[in-house]
Amino acid sequence: MQTLSRLLPTLAIFAGLGGAAFALVLFVVRPMFPVPSASEKPPQKSDEKFGRVVALDSVVVNVAQTEGRRYLKATVHLEVPDEEKTVKEVEARKAQLLDLIVATLTRKSLSDLTSPEALDTLRNEVLARVSHALGAARVRRVYITEFVVQ
Repeated sequence: MQTLSRLLPTLAIFAGLGGAAFALVLFVVRPMFPVPSASEKPPQKSDEKFGRVVALDSVVVNVAQTEGRRYLKATVHLEVPDEEKTVKEVEARKAQLLDLIVATLTRKSLSDLTSPEALDTLRNEVLARVSHALGAARVRRVYITEFVVQ
């Protein structure tokens, strides 16, 4: 009986440490590595080959709702099919495409630009606007290679 009373504090300490380790993993470590839900599909392998990347000029815009104290500098590249006609059309319409990008970026607030999903959201919005201007089959992907908020 006396041996049991000596072991009881040790067992309580081990149980407390086990509970603390469980809580640490559940509330600290697990959120650092999100598990994709069943509704999210894994990326599909594409049979289409990599297209041609057309670099657009860098743009600098004021961030919305900052009274001109903050700005964003971004460089955008567009992946288009490797067809000379399409590449030439994108090159010829660079000014229009840059205007669309500037119009899209100037609407963004600081919280929109600094959120974790900001780049993905911007890529999707720019892709939608540029695809609308050029045609859906003309632009495959949008790459943002420079993104600085000051």
